[in-house]
Amino acid sequence: MLNLIPEFILEFLREPSWQLLGNIAGLGSLAITLWTIPKKQLVCRLEKVPQKNNTFIATIHNSGNTPIKREDYQSPIGLSIDTAKVSTYEVRTQKYASYIVFRGNQIRIQPVLFNRNDTLEIEFTTENDINLRDIKCDAHIAKMNNGVKVFYSDKNEEEWETKQKIRKILITLALICEVIAIGLILWMISR
Repeated sequence: MLNLIPEFILEFLREPSWQLLGNIAGLGSLAITLWTIPKKQLVCRLEKVPQKNNTFIATIHNSGNTPIKREDYQSPIGLSIDTAKVSTYEVRTQKYASYIVFRGNQIRIQPVLFNRNDTLEIEFTTENDINLRDIKCDAHIAKMNNGVKVFYSDKNEEEWETKQKIRKILITLALICEVIAIGLILWMISR
């Protein structure tokens, strides 16, 4: 194989600048590869509606990069409250309205295809006032490592948004490094 590659090309590729570009391209490729590994991730954001007494909004979002299929569910997505009963609920995302099951202090979402970036929003009212952290959101889904990530709007919503921004910045930087490396390689070849 080495006999097929002219010696001057091999010497050219041994230069430190080419080795640096190769490392940058390799790191950029690694970052892109890690970003594209299939993962399933559900995020549940819970918030209290300030204008209405005992009213809450649960937003369930597939923030992974692959869909969650019906056969992936080991137990359905559910909201439960140990300290109060749910008196009323409204599904704001009509696409999923027929999959909601309501029982006393629980709201369950029957297994349904949850595509990437799909969001389900439910507004519900409890019989008495409760702490936001009394609401639990859970699901058991195959190949989902961390379970449902729950964010309460009273404290860590800003943390969640900050993590999302940092993630986007890192991916953008990796892509920029990759483009720069490719541009430098093309520039060095053309001179």
